Order: sequence, then C-alpha cells, then structure tokens
Amino acid sequence: MNYYLDTEFIECEKQRKVLGVKIGAAVPTIDLISLAVVAEDGRELYLLNADCELQYAWDNEWVRDNVLRAIWNEHTSPAMKYSQFGEFSLRRMKSIFSQSGKTKLALAGAILKFVQESPPEKHSFCGYYCDYDWVVFCQLFGRMIDLPHGFPMYCIDLKQELDRLGITSEQKQLLCPDPVNEHNALADARWNKQLHQALKGQAAHVD
Repeated sequence: MNYYLDTEFIECEKQRKVLGVKIGAAVPTIDLISLAVVAEDGRELYLLNADCELQYAWDNEWVRDNVLRAIWNEHTSPAMKYSQFGEFSLRRMKSIFSQSGKTKLALAGAILKFVQESPPEKHSFCGYYCDYDWVVFCQLFGRMIDLPHGFPMYCIDLKQELDRLGITSEQKQLLCPDPVNEHNALADARWNKQLHQALKGQAAHVD
C-alpha cells in the first residue's frame, strides 16, 4: 500500500525546556506544524501538532502568511473572522491548535491506526522534496529503529523520480499542475498521490 505524505514545519532554533524553563544554548531543529497522509485507497488523515511552538512559526513572515493563515481559514467561520475572537492572531492560532491539534504521542497513534486499517503488507511512503518531511514524521515515533513494524526506513522522493525520467519543471506542470492551495499539508499530500499516478504512466514508456 502506498501512502502519500506531506508536512508543514518551521526551521528554527529551540532551547531545551525543564519544567517549562528554557535552559542551555539554542540548537537548530525542525518543528512540525501539520501533517497529512493520503492512502492509495482514498483514505485521508490530516492533523495539527498541538506541541508545535507557534511563536516560532508566527515570527516567520512566510510561514505565517502561507501556512498558518490557511489553517486559520479552515478553522474560522466567515462570521467569526470579523470578531475579536476570530481575528488572525497568534492568540487565535494557539486556540485552534489547542482545540483541534494532537500531541506528538497522539499523532503517532493516529498515524499507526490509519496505516493499520489497510491489509497487513509492506507499506511505502511517498513525498515531494521530502527529506525534512520524513525526518519530522519519523521523529514522532522516536528513533528510526522505533518505526512501527512494516514501515520502511526511507521515503520515496517523487522529485528524484521526476529527475530520473528527465521531466522538467515545465513538463511537470503540464503533467500534474501544482495544487491551488499549495503549502496546505492535505492539499499537497493529495497532489503527491496525483503526481505519482501520473509518473507511473510516464515510467511505463521509459522502462
């Protein structure tokens, strides 16, 4: 069974916390914001990370405007957007993630349950430019060797497959145009599935 993965994240420097107090030097990390997995059989999973430190994401103008605003739109009704309780603000985003998000432990459990709904067989995960996506995905389960049974230790990168087939960016746009709401994890995971299906047809002509 193929699963198509996408995440939204923020690259930042974070300090270790002990009892809520930051200690030590800040170190580079990848902080997961949201995650989506689309199964080959059509099932979909879309999750927000309640453990995300939203201040880092909010302070990054690009992430705030392209990732957080889309999540705000999804969780705020048109009427509420014009009230003080629905404004696009860090406080509102924290409320959304607190109410709709899951802890990293709960995220791992939801993913495992989602994958286990398919027949017991070897699973494959596919992404696009997915190096960081795969890292933050695997870290939900701990170390690489802690991945659940049947999970591979690698993610198939569809960008590499495009390069292998000699498909240019312009040709890719004709083959599988970018999603309208790009940088939304679920939209991008759906697009990964569409791209993979399109590439299968191209590969049949090349191989």
